[in-house]
Amino acid sequence: MDGNRGLRLGLSDFAIRLDLIAKVRGISSAENYFKDLPGKVKNQKAYGALRNSYVGNKLTEKAEGLMVKIKESGFALKALPYNNMMTLYRALGQPEKVLSLIQDVKVDNCADLSDINGVEKVLDELKHDGRFKYDWSIYNNLSAIYIKERLIKKAQAALKETEHKIFMKKDRNAYKSLIIMHSKLGDKPKVYSVWKKFASVFPKGTNTDYICMLTALVKLGDIKGVEKCLKGWGYDGLSYDIRVPNVLIGAYLTKGRIKEAESLLQHAQNKGD
Repeated sequence: MDGNRGLRLGLSDFAIRLDLIAKVRGISSAENYFKDLPGKVKNQKAYGALRNSYVGNKLTEKAEGLMVKIKESGFALKALPYNNMMTLYRALGQPEKVLSLIQDVKVDNCADLSDINGVEKVLDELKHDGRFKYDWSIYNNLSAIYIKERLIKKAQAALKETEHKIFMKKDRNAYKSLIIMHSKLGDKPKVYSVWKKFASVFPKGTNTDYICMLTALVKLGDIKGVEKCLKGWGYDGLSYDIRVPNVLIGAYLTKGRIKEAESLLQHAQNKGD
């Protein structure tokens, strides 16, 4: 499979290759391949291939977490992802989650049409439906819709509800989604507040946790905060992952701080050897 490196792959080819890697080498290899994909090819098809691999192997939590990331990335969710997840829930005997997905489809359809009243009407119906589990992801999705439509006050109110739901349970994806949403609103104090709470609930961070926080701080333009957070990552004793310092390297380059970017890149390469 590695003998074709000289060929120029189209965007669809990366997704096909990811699917083949999952089938031949396993999920871990497919995840590593996905992580290393450049930003421009980490598109909806690549996400879809990884999601299909999770669904095929009945890895529910990973499939659900990826659905959240797909929404955060701004990709429109078509019928196929929902159908795949519904198939998974049926196979696992979880009909209540099928109902939840149906409601998600309704909300997303209204959002695509910029029908905020329609979105709010669907969510109001859910509150009075005893069969439906009204969890953090609903409010998180709602805040994303409000942010897209620049309804800042409504987005902030939805995130307050998200926080209330999140702080009652341990869910890494939930905390990371909240950090990303607050960074999109430009609310630096909230980003740090949630990160602090996150660290208290999960004392041992992961590389992806740090990438999430670093990315949020870059979005906020808080380069000093990025530098401090990167030092914290270095002290956490995690396995070395070049993607973590790459967040700061990219920020330095964007700011025209070439020497600092080169210095950090050299340091990262030495650490990775």
